[in-house]
Amino acid sequence: MTISKPAIATPASDFWLVGGLSIIALSLLAVSNFAGSNELVLENYIILTVLLNGTHFLASYRLLYSSRAFALTYPWASVYVPALLVIYGFGTLILTIPYPSITLPVELLLATASLYLALHYTGQAWGMMASFAYLDGVRFQPHERRILRLCLRTMAIWHAVWALRLLWTPSVSMAPYVELLSYILNTMGVLSLVVGVLCLASVGRANGQRVTARIVVPYVALHVWYAFLYVFPQSIFWV
Repeated sequence: MTISKPAIATPASDFWLVGGLSIIALSLLAVSNFAGSNELVLENYIILTVLLNGTHFLASYRLLYSSRAFALTYPWASVYVPALLVIYGFGTLILTIPYPSITLPVELLLATASLYLALHYTGQAWGMMASFAYLDGVRFQPHERRILRLCLRTMAIWHAVWALRLLWTPSVSMAPYVELLSYILNTMGVLSLVVGVLCLASVGRANGQRVTARIVVPYVALHVWYAFLYVFPQSIFWV
């Protein structure tokens, strides 16, 4: 009797669905953009936003709200943040109807969403790595866990600064400091990839465990996403 290997879908499809396909897709998009003159911006693909992101959100909400007990386990995601968004939305609407030229409330909302997305991206990468490590019988030592989480937090900071630079143009006096900060974070982003991959490789060597590709691919895919955004800043939808 053959015992199937634990998986979320299947061991092979898990690899492709948690980062493998995204690496190929973004690589092809980058090549096509370099070969032509098309801009990979969100506005040109708004229908895909509805079809893909909409179904993604609905599936996520069904998981989150499938039971009252589960929703109450994560009150910030299920209750507090949605309630704050509704209150903020109505407040912004009341403020901007008589003063349509006011854009700060929308800019603040976009900035907050960008910071939240940075935590979402890096948090989901770690969640997939930890889930597949559990399924594959791989156990991270405390120092390995700290290193990997630190690398992911570094990328969350990179994402936040990248997003804020898109939203706001720094003043002439602040521009050199912002450029220096971006240079430092770009360097740290490259180091994050190298250190994280070396750490994952050491897990297998030190503990006699086999770190499988589906543990590694979410980590690598995240860095590929950010490299793509670095080259094509307006293409956040594709990521």
